[in-house]
Amino acid sequence: YQKKHGLDIVETEIINLHGSLLENEEIFEREQLVIATNTMSREDWVKIRAIAWQTGFLHFNKVMQIPFILLHKVADLTFRELIEIFSKEERIKNLPIISGIQSFFLDSAKSIQNGGAEYFESKEWLNIWWPHDEFQLIELCTSEKLLKFYNEAELLLTNYLRVLSIEVPSALLKEAIKLNYKLIKMPFNNSDQKIELSYNIWEFYRNHLIGLDVPVEEGKFEYIIDRTSDNWQTWDQWCKEVIWYGNKKGDYLYEMQSIDHIKSNRKTKSNQKELAGHY
Repeated sequence: YQKKHGLDIVETEIINLHGSLLENEEIFEREQLVIATNTMSREDWVKIRAIAWQTGFLHFNKVMQIPFILLHKVADLTFRELIEIFSKEERIKNLPIISGIQSFFLDSAKSIQNGGAEYFESKEWLNIWWPHDEFQLIELCTSEKLLKFYNEAELLLTNYLRVLSIEVPSALLKEAIKLNYKLIKMPFNNSDQKIELSYNIWEFYRNHLIGLDVPVEEGKFEYIIDRTSDNWQTWDQWCKEVIWYGNKKGDYLYEMQSIDHIKSNRKTKSNQKELAGHY
């Protein structure tokens, strides 16, 4: 079977996801990984592995999920197309943060092909093995490069839309990216934050997640980002509770409520107390 399909196989040690670097096993299990076939070159395997990490990083880790869903609906761009934009060397070569992430993914895939570990070893952050996409999110946040990443992402997507002659209001894309940036959970935040938008991006996004189509509308929309219900006072605590523990459910974004909704709730509670006083 291996000969028939030209399977190129490499053997490597089995590494546990988020496993401790301090584990002192006497016997290590090993596994065989297919890193090419007669219909998929080693170069293609590297590209595909990098795309898989980009998908996790950009969409499932919520780094670009809000603008991706917006552009998928209003500009009819596929998710594959949106993710590949962040992977094309000719498009990202002048964007140091984004191109650095892509280079990291490509180099890591090549390392696996040469028998390297499937996960990334980090002595600095919890002394564990991290998935490559999660590690890149940690690196962006801890090195204070997150805002620079979003600035590059806006430029990349704006230029791509221009090339395709797709018209999307610049303020709409800018606000979707701004909102995604503001909602990324971060440590050391001890107060809620007010944010004003000129489009109903939050309602659009939240409804799309549950399969409801809500049109994009222009207006005045004010929200409070809840940054105090959960907070983290060290990077290690944030790495463990947000990036690691939040992985399975993609719990990387803060919740927020519209100010009108908050006022309405307060009024309802006030009326309920007033009615209770009559009985």
